[in-house]
Amino acid sequence: MKAKRWKRTLSIGLVLVMTVSVLAGCQSERTSSFQLEAMEPEEAPAYSFEFIGGRDVMPIGGYYGPYVADYSADAQTPPDYITDEIWEMIADCGVNLMTYSIADYASTPQAVIDNLKYGEKYGVAVTVFDSKVRNMGKNPSLDELTIRLSNYMNYPAFAGLYMIDEPCTDYFRPAGRKAAGTRYLDYYKTLAPILNQEIGVFTYANAYPSGIEAKEHKVYEQYIREFYDTLQPNYMLFDRYPFDAGEEGYMSRFFSDLAIVRMVAEENDVPFWTFVQAGSQWNDTKEHFDSVTPYYPTEGQFDWNVNVCLAFGAKGINFFPLIQPYFFAYAKSEPFDFERNSLIGAWGNKTQWYYYAQDVTKQIRAVDEVLMNATSKGVLAYGEQAITDVGLAENYGAVIKDTGWRELKSVDGDALVGCFNYQGKTALYVVNYNTEYSQEINLHFQDDYKVTVIQNAETKDIQGNGMTLDMLPGEGALLVFQ
Repeated sequence: MKAKRWKRTLSIGLVLVMTVSVLAGCQSERTSSFQLEAMEPEEAPAYSFEFIGGRDVMPIGGYYGPYVADYSADAQTPPDYITDEIWEMIADCGVNLMTYSIADYASTPQAVIDNLKYGEKYGVAVTVFDSKVRNMGKNPSLDELTIRLSNYMNYPAFAGLYMIDEPCTDYFRPAGRKAAGTRYLDYYKTLAPILNQEIGVFTYANAYPSGIEAKEHKVYEQYIREFYDTLQPNYMLFDRYPFDAGEEGYMSRFFSDLAIVRMVAEENDVPFWTFVQAGSQWNDTKEHFDSVTPYYPTEGQFDWNVNVCLAFGAKGINFFPLIQPYFFAYAKSEPFDFERNSLIGAWGNKTQWYYYAQDVTKQIRAVDEVLMNATSKGVLAYGEQAITDVGLAENYGAVIKDTGWRELKSVDGDALVGCFNYQGKTALYVVNYNTEYSQEINLHFQDDYKVTVIQNAETKDIQGNGMTLDMLPGEGALLVFQ
């Protein structure tokens, strides 16, 4: 299956026109004394779901899925989110995994079953939130769990259970968070082995980013290690929204968090997933405030967020939020603002980030078979801003401190380049680091090579000792050396 799909991608790509050119003088038949040590193929850690295509298909998740609305806006009834129209929108923007919906099987079982049925219809895997399972206590029986899960686990779209989001520890508790996170952590570390190993059910858990009160990076590293050691998840997932804080050093902490999670995942031979910021101005406190406009992140920032995570080796992307919770839309001058965050606004409207996601997921679909089967070896940073931003990540083995790697000799431009072992071949994921302007990124190779390039979901083979990528703000492109 793997080889067949890759071969098909190449044959289609030969007839496509791309914004890529071979550098002048690259078409050479000369020989070179440059010698490159062969890489042994490696088994890359990855986790996916058979329902969406198996190991070769990257999970693209959405947090806050369809639910039964129980509120009104200006005396108007909000849309029914559990419908063909909404589910078709979810599938059409490229999401293939609903990681969370407030629909709780313990209180609204029909809503959960309906989501599973729609997920099957539209090819989207669904995690189930069942608070009764999460509250079973520290000593649940296998029989009790099996009986409870039999109500929904046999639906084809069933992906697993939503268990815990951002659990606290005794020494890592962001301001305002209650002790409930620690209590659920205790429950989950008992439930997880039974669910994951004995029943074979995927269980969702997501780690905090480093907080303002946790600027000591060793504290965050300790938290991530305890998160893994306690829960033993099949993957590592965390959230850090790079365009939402603004205090000094925030971007550096984005990269250090990314590098720490990547490091712990690598040490434990599991993949890591990340969240991507779809809009801004979250409102967990359910307050009314006027929106800050223009809305952010921009398309360049959104694409950058996705592509930088792919370059670091992420094997799962989650958009937050998928459907806007009504309290995320609370405004002040006007009762609601359905445009400031989420892929789908609380009024059932497509936001600007919906279209950004629809576009960037096409690129993910074009490259995921390679990236899911490639082992991350680190990133190269080019340009003053990129080098500065990834500085703290150097402490956690994520940054290659050199001008190039293997066949890649050097790069001209502001870029971040992810380096991978793809079944013994060199693969590079090149990102335009500039989120505002297009760039020509010039890549210089050690010798004359045949390279397969996937950019804007289009594939082309080139031959030469270098190439130029004409890249939009935040855009990414995959190179595989043949």
